[in-house]
Amino acid sequence: MARRLLLKAGTRLRRMDYAAGVLSLHATFESTEKPNPWQKRRWRDEEGWGGDARFTPTQDTAFLLAQLDQLWDQVMRRATHRNGHRRFKMVGVVLHGLCPADSVMPDLFAAASPDRDGPKRGVELY
Repeated sequence: MARRLLLKAGTRLRRMDYAAGVLSLHATFESTEKPNPWQKRRWRDEEGWGGDARFTPTQDTAFLLAQLDQLWDQVMRRATHRNGHRRFKMVGVVLHGLCPADSVMPDLFAAASPDRDGPKRGVELY
C-alpha cells in the first residue's frame, strides 16, 4: 500500500512541477496487549514507527521507491514480534522539503557515477 501511495504522490509532484527532498514513512500497528473491553481504544494505545529519508531534491519515482524500500525494511523490523508479525492499522507516506523543479541544481558527478540509481544521498556523519 505504501508503494501505491508513493507512486500517486510522485505523479502529483511531477504534475505540479515540484521536487521533494525528504520522504517520510509512518506506520501504526495493532497493540500486542489484550484490550480491556470496558475501556475505549485510543490512538496512544497503539504502537507505531516513523522515519525519514533525506536526499537531493528529486522527482525520480524509481529513486523514491528505493528510499521507501529502505524505510520499509525498518518498519518490518519494528513490526516483527516474538509471536510473528503484527497487523498494520495505518500506513502513511509524505513527500516534503518541496522546491520548484527548475530550481534544483543537477548533481555534477551523477553522470560519472557507475551506480545510476538516481540522485545520491548526502553524506551522514555519526
